[in-house]
Amino acid sequence: MHIKPFIMENWFKKYRPFVKYNLADSGVRDLTIKQIFELCGKDVAALNDIKLEYKDSRGSEELRKAITQTYISVNPENILVTTSTSEALFIFLNEVLSPGDTVILEFPAFQSLYEVPRALGCNVKFLKLKYEEGYLPNISRLKELIDTRTKLIVINNPHNPTGSMLRSEELSKIWEIAESCGAYLLADEHYRFLPLDGTETVSSMVDLNNKIIGTGSITKCFGMIGLRMGWLIGPSKLLQQCQIFKDYLTHVLSPISDFIATMVIKNREVILKKNIQMIKKNVTVFESFISRHNDILSWVPPKGGAVCFPKYNLDISSDRFCECLIDQEDVFLLPGSCFEKEGFFRVCLGVENKLFTEAIERMDKYLRRQK
Repeated sequence: MHIKPFIMENWFKKYRPFVKYNLADSGVRDLTIKQIFELCGKDVAALNDIKLEYKDSRGSEELRKAITQTYISVNPENILVTTSTSEALFIFLNEVLSPGDTVILEFPAFQSLYEVPRALGCNVKFLKLKYEEGYLPNISRLKELIDTRTKLIVINNPHNPTGSMLRSEELSKIWEIAESCGAYLLADEHYRFLPLDGTETVSSMVDLNNKIIGTGSITKCFGMIGLRMGWLIGPSKLLQQCQIFKDYLTHVLSPISDFIATMVIKNREVILKKNIQMIKKNVTVFESFISRHNDILSWVPPKGGAVCFPKYNLDISSDRFCECLIDQEDVFLLPGSCFEKEGFFRVCLGVENKLFTEAIERMDKYLRRQK
């Protein structure tokens, strides 16, 4: 397999270690081990009794049972725990795709969702999400992209980088299209624990039909990127095949990550409530910032997740726009070029409120100088 460089990772490697105001990441602010245990009401000394041994590479039974509690119709045998959602995606795509298959996915998108299929010899078609349509997929355009070799349709909900979110009736229509052409439907749902519209949890596509494939994670929504815990959901027969592929990658999961993930999912409400409150406060701050600079900036307010994808009106590339903010204000945003979309940038809304407000004040100063 020959695959292109991961564009955004080059930016992260270059700037993440040095900037004061990192608004380029895509998750909620990182927690310490101590903070996690305190939020869950547990004693951190429990880590002392964990053996660093081989564990069930599917994920422990207790963890998979805990994950099922976040869905309506998922059983433990329908879950394969992985070392991050990225691994879950990589395993599934390699298992089901063949050269010449057509893959349809929303655009802009997380780069691995289309570069891995391309590296496997697939024909990738983009269902373009338009700013003027609220970054929501157009069902008619999706139907037009279907061909006789369509093997997979990928939906990311809530969506990265735009923060858009589909309603259950829209999800049902997409499933009907996939089923009618015999294609797999993959629902990448790593943000589903962060609805910003007042609902408790984003509806999962896998609860519509047990043939739908889903991915999930606690890392970005809970502020635990370093745990590297994700999962793949699907029919047990397919997961058995995915397990074979996984055995060549990571045939053991970290017992520490498994233990903490189980504990966190069982106590998810208290952590998620704090995180959603933090994001909503930042949304309010950013909305005010946009209104002050509406001659330069515009946006579609996010409905879920921890990111948004504003549009800017300056005669400058997105790379240069973000480089100037880093050089002049020590603020790190992710340029639209990382999603092959010029004139846009991604903002992380999952930053501590004080830090986020300070970063916006610095962006304020930069934009005033452009007028």
